[in-house]
Amino acid sequence: MKMEVQTVQVVKIIPSKVWIESDWCGSKHVMRQHEGHEPAQVATVYYCYGHTDNSSTRGLAEMIAKAFGAVDPIEHRTRELMPKATT
Repeated sequence: MKMEVQTVQVVKIIPSKVWIESDWCGSKHVMRQHEGHEPAQVATVYYCYGHTDNSSTRGLAEMIAKAFGAVDPIEHRTRELMPKATT
């Protein structure tokens, strides 16, 4: 029995944006958002004093962001210490 491989047609490619957010502990969070959708945190690189440094933490987060489609220069944002209140 021969297996048949079906083909598909790409109808629409949804634009997406990838950026890195830093928190107050020094960890880096890779974020991705498809047009028309909420942002999603797709990866986190944790900073751990004594085991990591700022440069390698940032570099690894940038490599991950590029794997998700980011291009240079990658946008870096800083997270708020306390989330904004919602009503």
